[in-house]
Amino acid sequence: MRLSTAVTLACLLPAIAWAQQKPVSFLESCRPDPAAPRVSLSGKVADSSGAPLVGASVALRCGNFRQDARTTGDGTYRISAPAGSYLIEVNAPGFDMTAETVQLTRPEQRDFTLQTGTFSSIITVN
Repeated sequence: MRLSTAVTLACLLPAIAWAQQKPVSFLESCRPDPAAPRVSLSGKVADSSGAPLVGASVALRCGNFRQDARTTGDGTYRISAPAGSYLIEVNAPGFDMTAETVQLTRPEQRDFTLQTGTFSSIITVN
């Protein structure tokens, strides 16, 4: 049992580390220009059935810059930021987080569909 756990971890850890590095390296190299014209990013966040997700978190990130918004009663959000490249992170309790990069040069609309999260737990019985 221990050998199979070690082999599984040895296979999974490099993939997990690689997946974590992409957003981090993007964020480290990103520098928003505060003098750039401000543009808006708006859209809707829904679940897989199309129902709006109220209170979902939408974050626009670049270096030390972070602009956050919460979705309203109809699942919509709006963020204003200087034009540039950003990482958008969208999450809501009980759902898998999604992230993607966006180049904002003019007002843009981005809708997101979040998938129900997977839960796992370990129960130890003595």
